Amino acid sequence: MVNLDLQLLPKQRDVLEHPARFKVLCCGRRWGKSQLAAYTIIINGLSKPNQTYFLVSPQFPQTKIIWRMLKRFLPKQAIKRIMEGELYIELVNGTIIFAKSGDNPDSLRGEGLDGVVLDECAMLKPEVWNEA
Repeated sequence: MVNLDLQLLPKQRDVLEHPARFKVLCCGRRWGKSQLAAYTIIINGLSKPNQTYFLVSPQFPQTKIIWRMLKRFLPKQAIKRIMEGELYIELVNGTIIFAKSGDNPDSLRGEGLDGVVLDECAMLKPEVWNEA
């Protein structure tokens, strides 16, 4: 078992622990939504082997920010390999976490997914959620 040192605020912990399948947050700037998105993907990725997850941001520069968070928050012993060019991390349990950009919705098609977190969802093109 990998030890996670989650630096969550009480309200972030409330959201993370809530049993709802779909969670939508409307919070102010600097609340920690992206941090919570990264933690959510990491927790799910570590808890279930051989899964595939997407963490999708509206634009590539935002994707790079969340990518850096994923690499910083993931315990080193949980990582099998990091593919910088393709922005994915393979965990030792076989789970793969992709950081994706929603600026080209077609690039999100094709992969069978076990979970998705949409960061800054209000800024995503509607077809990301509705079609891709």
